[in-house]
Amino acid sequence: MRARERGRMAADASDLDTLVAKGDRLSVMFDRQWARAVVHEARRVQTEHAKDLGELALRRLEMLRLRFEEDWMPRRIAEQMQLSAEVVSQELLRAKNEFLAALGEVIAFHHPDASARWIEDEVKRILDLLGQA
Repeated sequence: MRARERGRMAADASDLDTLVAKGDRLSVMFDRQWARAVVHEARRVQTEHAKDLGELALRRLEMLRLRFEEDWMPRRIAEQMQLSAEVVSQELLRAKNEFLAALGEVIAFHHPDASARWIEDEVKRILDLLGQA
């Protein structure tokens, strides 16, 4: 085998490694984009549920928005809504659980044959992908 052919084979192997690495990155990028879309859909589902449940559920949704979109601390939310910090903390926990349920609902819609355990694991994986676990 000539030196030029060996060099070309080494370059081909290097290219393959590069493609595999890019493929891994593309796969992660795709997974993250899919996760963002699923989370967006879960927020829409949670909003619809909150509208059906009434004013207190809508208030919890607003608390969640202030906490995670505006990065407000629970005390600031409490002051703004004229509630105790303890009530806000409890309501935030409830709102987070409602969001997780909505996320599970969306995942179950996309994977109707999935087990409850698989859906729970997928919720965790999605949150991990987005750095929100």
